[in-house]
Amino acid sequence: MPWKKKPNRLGRPPKAPGDALSETIRVRVRPGERRSIELKAKAKGMNLSTWARWKLLYGK
Repeated sequence: MPWKKKPNRLGRPPKAPGDALSETIRVRVRPGERRSIELKAKAKGMNLSTWARWKLLYGK
């Protein structure tokens, strides 16, 4: 009987239960406000979610 090779899993490994970000907060903004937020996040080298989380939690 030939050996069956296990298929390689693609993607990153799952995060530990306490490390996964599972909650969301929705905020309504005007188009110009969103663009301003996106530009500030980009200037810091972060994506919008990471930058917003940092500002909300640490105010820096």
